[in-house]
Amino acid sequence: MDNGQLSHFLYGGDFGDKPNDGAFCINGLIAPDRKPHPHYYEVQYVYQPISFSYEDGVVTKRSLDPFVRVDDYDYSEERIPNNGETLINVCARLKEDKPWTKKGTIMAHEQFVEGAYRYPNLTASSKQGPKVEKTETGTKAFTENGYITFDNKGALTQINARGKNLLYAPLEPYFWKPENDNQHAAGFAERTKAWKEAGSERKLTASSVSTKDGIATCTFRFELPVGAVYTLTYSINSSGQIKVEADYRPTSDNIPLIPKFGMRMRLPKEMRTIAWNGRGPEENYPDRKRSQHIGTYKMDIRDFCHDYIHPQDNAYRCDVREFALTDNVQTITIKGLQPLCFNVLDYGEENANVAHPYEIGRGHFTNVNIDLNVHGVGGADTWGKHTLPQYTIPGTLPYHYAFIIECKN
Repeated sequence: MDNGQLSHFLYGGDFGDKPNDGAFCINGLIAPDRKPHPHYYEVQYVYQPISFSYEDGVVTKRSLDPFVRVDDYDYSEERIPNNGETLINVCARLKEDKPWTKKGTIMAHEQFVEGAYRYPNLTASSKQGPKVEKTETGTKAFTENGYITFDNKGALTQINARGKNLLYAPLEPYFWKPENDNQHAAGFAERTKAWKEAGSERKLTASSVSTKDGIATCTFRFELPVGAVYTLTYSINSSGQIKVEADYRPTSDNIPLIPKFGMRMRLPKEMRTIAWNGRGPEENYPDRKRSQHIGTYKMDIRDFCHDYIHPQDNAYRCDVREFALTDNVQTITIKGLQPLCFNVLDYGEENANVAHPYEIGRGHFTNVNIDLNVHGVGGADTWGKHTLPQYTIPGTLPYHYAFIIECKN
C-alpha cells in the first residue's frame, strides 16, 4: 500500500498465517516496488567486472571477469578538490547498447583520495570571549547574538540566536541505536542493552568553567553505569561557535560492545533539508560503504531516510567532513575535527519499534545523531553471525572525538 511518498508492504503473519517467516522472504536487495535498497549498490560494486588501482598519480585497470576485456569500456577520470584533499573518481561505461541496458551505463567505478582534508578548529572571535555565569539550573554563556545554556547534567539545552532557540531537545551523550534485521538474529539488543540508557543515567562527578584567550570552556566529568569515565568539554567563542569534545575512558574490563559512540540532539521539524560532505548519496555504514563516494550531497529528509520492509536502523552516512540542516531560514552546521558518522530521521529511535513503516510516528521533530563511529550492519549471514570485529566498537577501549557547531538565522 502507499502512504504519500512511502510504499509499505505486508509480510508473513500479517494475514493471520502461522507458521510464517515474518519479513525474511521480502527483504532482499530490491523492494517489491522494484526500488533498490541501499545494500543493492554495495553488491553492485562488489560484482563489478573491472578493478582499479592508483599509484604515483596513475590509475591502472584490470579485468576481474574472463569474459570481459578492459577495452570493452570507455573510461573517465574526474579530480575534485575538497579542502586540502583531492577526490579522484574513475568509472567505466559501456561503449554501445546491450540488450539489457544502454550505451553509457556505468559498469564499474572507484574513488581514490589524495592529500589530507583540512579539518577546522575553534578560534577566538574577540579578545574578551563570552561571559559565563552559573545559574540554578546549570550554566549560561552569553555570545554576541544570544546565549548558550547547559543543564546540571552537562547537556547543551539551548542555542539561542537572535531570540530564537535552535534546539527542539538537548544535545547529550547517546550510545544506542535500533537493531537491523541481521543484528536482531544475532541478539544484538540483548548483548548491548547496558548501553541503552547509559547516556541518560550518567552521573556528574565534577564540573568547571574558565575563560582564556577569548574562549570560554565548560567541562563536565561523568561516571557511566557501564564502568567508564566520560568527559564533555564545550569551548565557546564570542560569535557563538561551539566546539564539543567527548572523551571516554573505560574503568572496567567487562564492558559490552558500544552500539554507537556519539551524541544526539533534536531540531525543529522544519529543519528537513540536509547537506553533507562525506560518503553518499545512499545510506552507508563502516562495513558497507565502498560503493558510496565522498562528495557533496543535498536532499530532503524523506529521501535521506530509508524505509526497510521492517523498520530498523537506517540513514547513516560515514567519513563525513561536515553536514548541515536548514529550513531555508536558519541553518545549523556540524564540522568534524575528524571524520564523523551521522544520521538524520524524522522520528526518534524509540518510535522505530513497530512492525511496518506506516506505524512510525513521524514529523514531530528532526532527530540527529553525531557520532565518531557506529556498529557495522553485519550480514555475513542473516541468522546469527556477529558483525566482523573490525566493524564494532569495543567498550573496553578509549575514544575521543570533537566537532564544531555553527548556527545562522
